[in-house]
Amino acid sequence: MVYRNGKLVVEDRRQYEHYTEGSYRVLLSRGRSGLVVKCQDEETFEYLKLCGLQIME
Repeated sequence: MVYRNGKLVVEDRRQYEHYTEGSYRVLLSRGRSGLVVKCQDEETFEYLKLCGLQIME
């Protein structure tokens, strides 16, 4: 899932796209205490920082 043109979109197109998108949403919303997100896409990274993602260094 990446952030493009003001919205989150599923980059990996699978047969059941809505299941993939739902899985990402569940993982990102349920794991707030103790979840590590590795993000290599700069635009998505900036969006996640705006949402309050804490940066590990």
